[in-house]
Amino acid sequence: MHRMVPVPEALETVLTETAKSLWFGSGSASTQVSVSTSSSELVGQISAADIRVPSPGYPNYNSSIMDGYAVKTSDLVEMKRLYDNMDEKERGDFRMEFVLEGKVFAGDSNTASISCDDNNGSSNGVYPTAVYVTTGAVVPNEYDAVIPVEDTTQETEKGQMCIIDDKVASVLETTKQW
Repeated sequence: MHRMVPVPEALETVLTETAKSLWFGSGSASTQVSVSTSSSELVGQISAADIRVPSPGYPNYNSSIMDGYAVKTSDLVEMKRLYDNMDEKERGDFRMEFVLEGKVFAGDSNTASISCDDNNGSSNGVYPTAVYVTTGAVVPNEYDAVIPVEDTTQETEKGQMCIIDDKVASVLETTKQW
């Protein structure tokens, strides 16, 4: 599972790394010559002119960096609490199940059709909800993490998605990062 990186945090990382590069690279006082080169040879090169990106330079929404299922970390934290209080046999039988609320594909402009009523983390009162998202797709506002599709299985007859049994522990371990 990969935590969504907030835009301010991502910008801070980019600016910090740029500052480090400029600071540590400032020791060379040699004059640079402007040359044309292919994009594959640009790593480590200095641009002869400023590169400008239209403001704000990033999407104004959370987008998924992988195909997977958008979930709420609050649901995962609750599942982890339950899981941690189980004995070994119960853990072996434990399944993390989610009701599939919809699908969002890259390029979709509207996620308004995704309904997410907050009824103890679930729109059906029993299971928490999830939304299938593809790489580059808008992650609906109610969701703040994406579980990779490789760590899941879908039960189409029930309309549910669940975490593959042998992946439960590793997915729940990642909640410690939040």
